[in-house]
Amino acid sequence: MVRNVTLCVFLVFIQVVLGLKCKSHTGKPVDWFTVYKLPEIHEIGIDPLSYDGVGFYYMDAVTPSWKLSSVGINDTGHSVEYTLRQIYKNTTNDYMYAMYNDQPPEGHTSLNHGHTKGVFAFDKTEGFWLIMSIPHFPPAKHSGHRDLRTHIWMNPSMEGSELKYFCSNN
Repeated sequence: MVRNVTLCVFLVFIQVVLGLKCKSHTGKPVDWFTVYKLPEIHEIGIDPLSYDGVGFYYMDAVTPSWKLSSVGINDTGHSVEYTLRQIYKNTTNDYMYAMYNDQPPEGHTSLNHGHTKGVFAFDKTEGFWLIMSIPHFPPAKHSGHRDLRTHIWMNPSMEGSELKYFCSNN
């Protein structure tokens, strides 16, 4: 009996660890995170990442207050990279994902209308949906980080029971 309970707990732990979820700034699963990318700011004494246009603030379900990231949005080792790594590094076919961007790779940015950009991924039980407004993201060939505007990223995690509401019109 104890052996069966131990096996059951172990299998539940594996599912929690291996499921597609939002990842925190430390790579741990979180229910949601938000990133506020700062514009390029050319002022003396400003944080070097903000000066170069790759600085950003971050908060998540565990740390619900804004924190300035110590790494740039174009670097590794932060919530966006950890979350997307689940797609880029996965070699199995047990999940579905899509990346969308309403701006053609060679197109120019328009200030006359909103932009729709994002990534979503789901396995049989859970997933995430990353919504952002950064031009040319997800990247086609290379990742350009020089952008003079501010952007907000929102990323909710969803469990299988919530997926039916995401996919329905009701």
